[in-house]
Amino acid sequence: ICGMQQVTSKFSHFAGPLDYQILDSDAAAFKVTNAVVCDIDDCPAAPTCGYDVTFSHTVLEHAARPWKAFDTIARITKKGGLTLHLLPWSYQYHATPEDNY
Repeated sequence: ICGMQQVTSKFSHFAGPLDYQILDSDAAAFKVTNAVVCDIDDCPAAPTCGYDVTFSHTVLEHAARPWKAFDTIARITKKGGLTLHLLPWSYQYHATPEDNY
């Protein structure tokens, strides 16, 4: 749970006074009150058109099926909402196939 607290606090200042939730596949996230726990490739736990903004930081390259992850992101982001995702384009070591892309 310590890792989860670090991740949630790292980006919480972006939310300002707004409520925010994290989506995580780690079972430890069940202990975090603002977490939706599921696989980004298939996440029925996240509501359709439930979020004004979706954001990820160096996450999607770890998705087993990133094309399905983008389907999920499109489904959960409200029409007219904002979506921003940062992915590294180069990294000296990236374990494959376990670490995906």
